[in-house]
Amino acid sequence: MKWFATLSLALLVLTFTVAKDDKKDEDKFQGKWSMAKGEANGESLPEDFVKGFTLTFTKDKFEAKLADGSGEEGEFKLDPKAKPATANFTAGGETRKGIYKFQDEDIHLCVSDKGGETPKEFSGKDGNLFFVLKKAK
Repeated sequence: MKWFATLSLALLVLTFTVAKDDKKDEDKFQGKWSMAKGEANGESLPEDFVKGFTLTFTKDKFEAKLADGSGEEGEFKLDPKAKPATANFTAGGETRKGIYKFQDEDIHLCVSDKGGETPKEFSGKDGNLFFVLKKAK
C-alpha cells in the first residue's frame, strides 16, 4: 500500500510539472521583457540600445520602448504551429514578420524590417533584427 501512495504522489507531481510547462505561447509572452542581446546587419547592437530596450506584451498588444522613451505600440499575432513558430507585429498599418522560439526562460525573436519577408533563421542579417529577450525583473 505504501508503494501505491508513492506512485500516486509521483504521478501528481508529474502532472503538475507537465501542466505548468504546457502554457500557451501567448501566455508565455505576456509581461515586460528586456533585451539581453541584439543584432542587426550582422553586427551586435550597441550596448546602450540593448540595455534601454523593453518590449511589453499585454494580451494581443505590444509596446516597444527605447531608453529615451520613444517607441511604438501595436498588435501581435503568434502562430506556434508554424515551423519555426511565427510572430507578426503590426503598428501604424505596417507589419514586421518574425519567427520566435523559447530557449530556457528567454525568447529568441527575429523580425523583418517593415514590409519584409518572414526570416528564415535566427540572425540579424538580410535586413532582419534578432533579439534575445529576458523577463524584466
